[in-house]
Amino acid sequence: MRTLLSFILFCTINVQLTSQILTTEKLESQWNSHFQLAQQQLQEQQLQQAEQHLIICKQLLYDNDASQSIYFFQTLSLLAGTHFLLNESSNVESTINDYTLLKQYIRPASKKMIYYLYYGAILHSSTMNYRQAITYAQEALACTDAVSTIDGMRSKLYHQIAFCYYKSQQLDLAIENERKAIQYDDNQTPLYQKTILHYLYLAKQWDEFELVLPQCYTDSRESILRHFSQSKANQRSQFWSQSGQFFSTFIPNYTFSHPSNILTSYAYDATLFSKGILLAATNKSTNLILNSEDPNLVKMYHHYLHLKSSKNRTIDQNFELEALEDVIVRYQQENKYDFRKDFRCDWKMVQKKLQERDAAIEFIAFPTENEDIQYAALILTKNAEYPLFIPLSTASQINAIPSKNHYITPELYNLIWLPIEDILSNISTIYFSPSGVLHKIGIEYLPNEFGFQMSMAHHMCRLSSTRELVLNDPKLPRDIALFGGIDYDTPIDILVSESSTSTPHHEKRNCSTVHTKDSNIGFKYLPGTLHEVKSISDQYTTKDKNILLYTKQDASEAQLKKSSTLDISTLHIATHGFFYAPQRIEKPLSTSLLFDLTYNNHQEVNKLDEDKMLTRSGLILSGANNRLRKINIPDGVEDGILFADEIASLNLSNIDLVVLSACESGLGNVESSEGVFGLQRGFKIAGVNSLIMSLWKVDDTATQILMTAFYENLLTGQSKNDAFQNAQFALRTFENNKYDNYIYWAAFVLLDGLN
Repeated sequence: MRTLLSFILFCTINVQLTSQILTTEKLESQWNSHFQLAQQQLQEQQLQQAEQHLIICKQLLYDNDASQSIYFFQTLSLLAGTHFLLNESSNVESTINDYTLLKQYIRPASKKMIYYLYYGAILHSSTMNYRQAITYAQEALACTDAVSTIDGMRSKLYHQIAFCYYKSQQLDLAIENERKAIQYDDNQTPLYQKTILHYLYLAKQWDEFELVLPQCYTDSRESILRHFSQSKANQRSQFWSQSGQFFSTFIPNYTFSHPSNILTSYAYDATLFSKGILLAATNKSTNLILNSEDPNLVKMYHHYLHLKSSKNRTIDQNFELEALEDVIVRYQQENKYDFRKDFRCDWKMVQKKLQERDAAIEFIAFPTENEDIQYAALILTKNAEYPLFIPLSTASQINAIPSKNHYITPELYNLIWLPIEDILSNISTIYFSPSGVLHKIGIEYLPNEFGFQMSMAHHMCRLSSTRELVLNDPKLPRDIALFGGIDYDTPIDILVSESSTSTPHHEKRNCSTVHTKDSNIGFKYLPGTLHEVKSISDQYTTKDKNILLYTKQDASEAQLKKSSTLDISTLHIATHGFFYAPQRIEKPLSTSLLFDLTYNNHQEVNKLDEDKMLTRSGLILSGANNRLRKINIPDGVEDGILFADEIASLNLSNIDLVVLSACESGLGNVESSEGVFGLQRGFKIAGVNSLIMSLWKVDDTATQILMTAFYENLLTGQSKNDAFQNAQFALRTFENNKYDNYIYWAAFVLLDGLN
């Protein structure tokens, strides 16, 4: 169904229409409203609802004498495909007949006739009549010889013909016509280059493939970066959903099928480009505004975030939100918001940062034709002529291992590390960036059948992307703020006094998914967290550092949100954390379906709902039990349940390191190349460099020992990475190896702790 759906959505893309075809602006507005709703419902596979809106569109145009307009062509084209998906053969036939009859009313060899034939080609594609679709498109091409140029139409028509030949399994003709689409494309649209690249890949014409790839890669990358620098956050997400598949899915697949030196190089570059690109764009945009010297702009931005997070916005609030987004984009443009140089990073730039016995590994995950997720490792060493591409396991193989055994079974080691073990035998330091489910696993701690762990023989450094080796900008160590020993039963009146209008407030959310063993009791006090933060405080005192210690009732959500105003470089939070996964897990699309959706029609493949995903994880602060016990909390008062999206709204660019000494603080939804949508993303958007976080529920006492040792090491001048690994060793050897079990010491991971 997804393949057919891609056909019928094609008619909405990239054709600029003039409003004079419609009788009135009001008619155009009404039509557009229903048509867009139909598109959205088709994307959500709400076929009957979409059909009803398209029928309304058809009637609107018919009643207003616009039944020969281009809008009518679009409507019938989409309606026929919708009928087809609903198996309404009589309605399909009727709509096609209606469309055919329109031809007699249109002047031959006119612009309108070209549009009629173009949408007719799409109509027949959507009903899988590819031969008739080609006939319509060829007739339209014949008309273009007699009509003044319609911008881009020849390219669109040849592209449509090529697609029909591809679906008819005639690759030679598909390639021939896609070449013509490129020939007549004055705008050098990356779409046509990417499409012919895929056809060449399917035809295994590797010589021409490698000739086309460099220009296609550059044009596609620059198109995305140009769009990102000029668009709103939701527009970036949509555009990446449409265009990013080339980097995160297709180039890895090409390399998997034909791992030449050229392809492995581009696979590494594509990974550097795609990993966390939306996060980086959001981070740059947010920090540009929050670090401005305009208090009104900052206030406006917080109001924008508040509106954005509201679940039940009014129509007026939606208009206000759009207006605020326009202000943000204008400010970006006026202040030369541009992160293009950061994302032109390539593998050679990473290689220059490596020492003799270093290796950089980009783990990647991508869907394949068999509808499974393939994992692979891209490995780069100091003197390598090219990166290496090593296929690993599949998602089904990893998922076959019970999650409770992810950290103790050699089987998982064999799937991830064994294929590359020999390559890394002479390597001292491994910089690695996970992908997919590997984000949720401490892969650096996995044992082989002899109990050997990679972290025993190598310095392991987990990164968001090995791009960090090039872009890393360490911040000077300053003071520390500590939250621990928190009173989750803090009375309402104390919360009221702690809350401040200077902090951004979010609307109260349904906290039914924030679970405790006993909802009547709420979250239990953690005595070890008080010992933990006091011990760390004592260490900093001896080093003449200022310490901001917040415990019991003072460890409030309101106080933590004020961290942006503090001159600190480290934020330590010892408390309960939570994460809950969505109930529905979508099956990955195969590359064939992805191609149909992406390269035929530019429709969204997997739109990321970042705002929603960042409400599934959070931290528990003072007074949180009031909400869990359903005690009323006045408006404007922080309730002690700090969600990841609230963190994302803060300006924490002053902070180098955040330590989340809490359960499951490293978990979240894993979404393609964007990584984990949880607390870590919230803090990263807020501007934090490095994070220590947990992958499962942690022991209170063991965590206290680990964290105390970490800061002791850090204050002696060790790098964050060395300090952390040495602290893990100290915990494992504590009191005759009391905490040597992986459950105690392997729960935490350090992300981006380069310095």
